[in-house]
Amino acid sequence: MASADVRVVKLDDVSPDIAEEDWSLYWAETKSESPYFERFLREPLAALRDEIPGIDDTWTVTTNIVNHHVPLNQSTVCRVSMVIPEEKLVINLLYKHR
Repeated sequence: MASADVRVVKLDDVSPDIAEEDWSLYWAETKSESPYFERFLREPLAALRDEIPGIDDTWTVTTNIVNHHVPLNQSTVCRVSMVIPEEKLVINLLYKHR
């Protein structure tokens, strides 16, 4: 499961509109200098596999970073992950706080 320094929230559980979709949304926020985030950057599929049921090594991960000009060593990073089982695809959007 996710590391102790990050809480992953399944947004489907708080939005009936999202819950009705074929895909799911997850939100998490962590410190950029944390071991969790370092692992997420280096091994995103392994990290996601550990925290989101149904993801395995056959999936593909795409990640986009917003505010990439903000240094990682001074920020909190917010992540929204769109999980699309039909495509075996996770699309991550990372937002680096100033």
